[in-house]
Amino acid sequence: MISNIKNKIIKLKKKIKLYEYFYNVLNISLVSDYKYDKLMEYLYKLEHKYKFINSNDSPTKKIGDNFLNEFKISNHLLPMLSLDSVYNKDRVLNFYNYIKKCVKKEYFDFCCELKIDGVALNVLYKDGSLVHALTRGNGYSGEDVTSNINIINNLPRKLLGMQFPEILEVRGEVFMLKSDFINLNKNLNKNFSNPRNIASGSLRKNKKLSNVNLNRKLFFFAYGIGFVKPENYFLSHFNMLKKLKSFGFCINAYNLYCNSLKKIFSFFYKSVLLKEKLNFEIDGIVIKVDSIKYQKKIGHTYKFPKWAIALKFDTEILKSKVLGVDFKVGRTGVITPVANLSPINFSGVIVKNVSIYNENEIKKLNLKIGSYVFVKRSGNVIPKIVKVINNKFEKEIIFPVICPCCKSNLLFNKKKKTSRCINGIFCKKQKEKLILHFFSKNGFYINGIGPKLIKKLVNLNYINNPLDVFNLNIKILCKLDKINKKSASNIVNRLRKFKNINFFNFIYSLGIPEVGISTSKNISEEFSSLKEMMNASYKRFIKIKNIGNKVAKNIFNFINSSNNIKYINRISKVIKILF
Repeated sequence: MISNIKNKIIKLKKKIKLYEYFYNVLNISLVSDYKYDKLMEYLYKLEHKYKFINSNDSPTKKIGDNFLNEFKISNHLLPMLSLDSVYNKDRVLNFYNYIKKCVKKEYFDFCCELKIDGVALNVLYKDGSLVHALTRGNGYSGEDVTSNINIINNLPRKLLGMQFPEILEVRGEVFMLKSDFINLNKNLNKNFSNPRNIASGSLRKNKKLSNVNLNRKLFFFAYGIGFVKPENYFLSHFNMLKKLKSFGFCINAYNLYCNSLKKIFSFFYKSVLLKEKLNFEIDGIVIKVDSIKYQKKIGHTYKFPKWAIALKFDTEILKSKVLGVDFKVGRTGVITPVANLSPINFSGVIVKNVSIYNENEIKKLNLKIGSYVFVKRSGNVIPKIVKVINNKFEKEIIFPVICPCCKSNLLFNKKKKTSRCINGIFCKKQKEKLILHFFSKNGFYINGIGPKLIKKLVNLNYINNPLDVFNLNIKILCKLDKINKKSASNIVNRLRKFKNINFFNFIYSLGIPEVGISTSKNISEEFSSLKEMMNASYKRFIKIKNIGNKVAKNIFNFINSSNNIKYINRISKVIKILF
């Protein structure tokens, strides 16, 4: 087992290092920030759990040390650390509580800024004059790109005023405007992937290619400081930004000085709206403890400051409007509200409907028809409403008291906070989904027996349970739209030919509540026959791998229902179960 864990950690490190090399050196993003951060988080957990496998070459202990040979390497006067990235409110709450514990105060101030998606740069000034500009590098030393900063139009070569510090390291983000990026692609007839890669590539171009760089306009927003002399020149991060502005630096105008989580999250959701309107790329917000004194007290790890955190957009959060709500009947009769939204485009995936889980969730979100909503979608995960903005043109969502399909009374479960139709197979929607589940890919899969066919057959009352499907004939199938005699014949032949099913697929096809394919496999390994399983006690089920009290109860109750016993006996005579 230890060797397997060790191999897993080695493979994970190699994968992350490859992504970092492409991103930091070649300016190519092989994966999204979200996926990269999740891989890093997983590596942290493994290294924390198996400390004896830990090594100093791990990406978790380095900020990035891929340097290009053509640049001189110089040290930062103070480490230029990276930021810990989080994607949900709970992690921000953990950060908030940690700060509270460190400073031993109930209330303290934060400074929130937009997180620009560009390239970090450290610029050193002595007596108000620019000395050099370094990339972040490994956090302790960086590449000297002073020769290329002529393409950053708004970076001051001399500080304004007379009251600036004797020595000052200014940290900021170098980026390209979206409009300039579009024009660059047009003028050069290229298809560069994103402005961040262009900014990084231009800043680190060979001197021989400086004429190419001149065509690429870059901008610099100052967001912080490193070393400063005198040491206590700045006392507040928010006021420090104002000071830097007075020295001639451009500061991102969208920032917030606050002392509550509520205001921080409000700033985050406003930044979601700003994302599309801004002429530069952002990928979240940065939350920083405002007091410089507290920042020093809280300290940092080798890689991150502990007093700051990046709350990043969870792949994508987009705004939409609730046009209406449908109430869907599930396989077990549970009623699920589904919000109909004005269409939103998640990187090519159009989303029009989002599940709201149950009536309690509607109340919790204070969701209404006409509400504006923020919808989150990570990778291929199901979209979710994360915030609601109400307006005066709204209608209350009225949860049904009778089944939308069969009109029977619904039963409300106070514990689960769900409404359920208890009409079983006498409810057409439940019947349809029960049969669909039986013939799904993890159940008794037969090519051609899909959702459209089953829906038609149920609506016309030709089938009432999975057994009826095996009794279909050409005459019945030909009565359906778009099915000719040849298609009907093919379906009937498949039903006659494919009557073998693995035991675990059969268990899954029964649709036992909360029994998925992996649980079905675990059950099938425990019993050598269907009869043995049907006669098993509750205690025997609870001993099976990964089965708890609740699932064991569901299985035991299911196999001891008289209707289910009759149904299983009948179907086991029609099909052959393979053990």
